[in-house]
Amino acid sequence: MKKIALKIMIIMFILSNSLFPVFATTTNSITYNYFKLIQKDKIGLLNSEGEIVIQPKYQDISYGQIGGMLGVENNGKWGFVDTTFKEVIKPTFDEVFSFYYGWCPVRIGKTWGIIDTKGAWIVKPAYASIDIDYDSKYAILKQNGKSTLIDGTGRFVISKKYDSLRFLANGLLSFVLNKKTGIIDNTGKLVLSAQYDDIWNLNDTPKGSENFFTVEYNKKTSVKQGVTMIGDIKKGLQIIPERL
Repeated sequence: MKKIALKIMIIMFILSNSLFPVFATTTNSITYNYFKLIQKDKIGLLNSEGEIVIQPKYQDISYGQIGGMLGVENNGKWGFVDTTFKEVIKPTFDEVFSFYYGWCPVRIGKTWGIIDTKGAWIVKPAYASIDIDYDSKYAILKQNGKSTLIDGTGRFVISKKYDSLRFLANGLLSFVLNKKTGIIDNTGKLVLSAQYDDIWNLNDTPKGSENFFTVEYNKKTSVKQGVTMIGDIKKGLQIIPERL
């Protein structure tokens, strides 16, 4: 009877717009749903068993517990609670992304850095933007109009000599240098010199090819005048004209 009463209470909260679904977890084949609980302009968290797991004390709670961490906001600053709903990183950041593999980009003022699940700095906040490739745990850091790359330990693997970097696939990145685009690998080794207007991955990779991409010449002309080609990095580099 008690569980039925609790579920009725949850339904009443939802109907009164005081309860909003946030995320769900599954433990021992049992699914638990979690809901934002709003009381007197403060937000907490309630589970599907009717238990308040976070008292209503925050301004906001993020949707989705990713990487075992849930974002919480207080006084305009963001921090995190862990899977036990204990606040492990105090709300001190102006903006946060989600945790993946123990890394999270965070912003303080106008600069971005990366923290771990204990709130320790992997990369101190000094960058205009950060782009993490969560498959490889490499990150592109941009500062003063130049881009560089760090590996999964936070070690810089290339110098700040590119105007921009972008992840492609399988450890490859496109780079822009003097308004032309080429390809390097994630050790900084040059794979394709900067001679193209753009380079990007194809959605459908041909059979037997792991690194297939499109390169484009003369992007600033018209589509008809521009030359688009596809290339396959397998044994060295071979550029193959695209068959339309």
